[in-house]
Amino acid sequence: MLDPFTPGRVFCVGTAGSGVRAMAELLHGFGWTVAGTDRGKPDVLARMRAKGLAVTHDSGGRSWDERPDLLLYSPAVPSTDGARQRAAAEGVPQATHIDLLAELTKRRETIAVAGTHGKSSTAALLVHLLRCSGRRVAGFVGAEPVDPNYSFADPDPELLVVEACEWNRHFLRLSPTHAVMTGVEFDHPDSYRDAAELEAAFEEFCREIHSRAVQFWQEDCFAFGEAPRFLLYSNDSPGARRAAKSCGETLVRGEAYGDYGEAGGYEPAPDGSAVTMRLFLPEQGEPLRFPVPQHSHPDNVGFAIAAADYFLRRTDGLWRHHLVSTRDFLRGDVSAATNGDLVDRFTAALRSAPALRRRFETLGDWHGRTVIDDYAHHPTALRETRAKAQRAGTSGRAAVLFQPHQLARTEGLFMKFAGALSGYAAAAVLPVFPARETASGEQCAALSRRLAEAAGATFLPDLDALPRWADDSTRPGDALVLAGAGDIDRARDLLFPGVPGARPSPGT
Repeated sequence: MLDPFTPGRVFCVGTAGSGVRAMAELLHGFGWTVAGTDRGKPDVLARMRAKGLAVTHDSGGRSWDERPDLLLYSPAVPSTDGARQRAAAEGVPQATHIDLLAELTKRRETIAVAGTHGKSSTAALLVHLLRCSGRRVAGFVGAEPVDPNYSFADPDPELLVVEACEWNRHFLRLSPTHAVMTGVEFDHPDSYRDAAELEAAFEEFCREIHSRAVQFWQEDCFAFGEAPRFLLYSNDSPGARRAAKSCGETLVRGEAYGDYGEAGGYEPAPDGSAVTMRLFLPEQGEPLRFPVPQHSHPDNVGFAIAAADYFLRRTDGLWRHHLVSTRDFLRGDVSAATNGDLVDRFTAALRSAPALRRRFETLGDWHGRTVIDDYAHHPTALRETRAKAQRAGTSGRAAVLFQPHQLARTEGLFMKFAGALSGYAAAAVLPVFPARETASGEQCAALSRRLAEAAGATFLPDLDALPRWADDSTRPGDALVLAGAGDIDRARDLLFPGVPGARPSPGT
């Protein structure tokens, strides 16, 4: 495998997909010359070109003019693709973004953010907190920043923060030093038979962190300035708690920060505008209050603060003891320096944290409705988005246009989706987007009709029906959420034609 930190030429296929796009931008930051094509999402490609990547929208299978050192392709691109066949014929090495991510995590200290929900948001916040604390950090983040000038790349990072996706067990190929596990519940029925099999994969992920941590400890102590491995998990998620504790108490109390519900005293404000938590150990005094950016979820902020706090206290010399025994660490008999510097850094960083596309992204005002674009494609995410959206409008009501992602997920979580949608004041369902599936339009529409009926929602055959449904089923003061995954991002163009990106309130 080529060293991703040694620049060369890379040609990308399936460039606009979240994984390839994120990796292409990282490589560009490392000094690689990046070119590529994609058959869809010209808006994503345009934003990549603005950052200096030579990518084009092309449906004819065009490939490179100058031989690349590497072909980077999406797992969705088959071996019969023209560029992949040409690479094979010319002896050009080929790799997916997961192949490169696995290699990167072997070569730099890495914090992996895993879990069913909130990976992009937590990883992005963590990158920003650490950068604002003076660390050189590069992030592999699937979501794009709304600000076109913000980049998660860095030419020579000392630390990586990466999303560790559980789909197809990709996260088991990584070699992270530390991990954050936001929550574990059943998803990806195309990769896992049931919740037990999914949890088993997360247990294996935790055991790998634990095994590398055990190798770190020497003579029951660690030296000042070095960073012990940690696993931070959610005590509110039974699946995450079981996965973490499958490694035994040594991991939870020794190499780990532990669950912030117990160790960090985390508590969100009733309106979600702030989190109150203790930094690292309860012995450090009164809980501290941090702002929650409008586009963020309190849980993601809590995780990012806890992980950044733990990492910085180990590496910035904030411990009073130059040598700390693990027994003292297990008992919590470790006193730290003042919280003041970290509190000031974190508060300032949270106030400037980058908003992400399709992560509770406020698009603007449409006939008095506040339109919010969100990636929520799991029942739990739909419920959490509804609660936040109800506070975004003035009526206290939230409506949703939902595009289910994959037939397997929609069937496997059918009643949970129906329950989540039924909580909205009004809901409409588009045909399922059959990612990585072979399905007819009739099959996708039929399943969505069933879901709409079960949820008491309206079935919309296509996006063109959105404006009329929204006008008839919602009212001024409501929040209108565009949720799910697939091609629903085109809905913004129907509601706000000719206005690119995030939109101010046009009052139309």
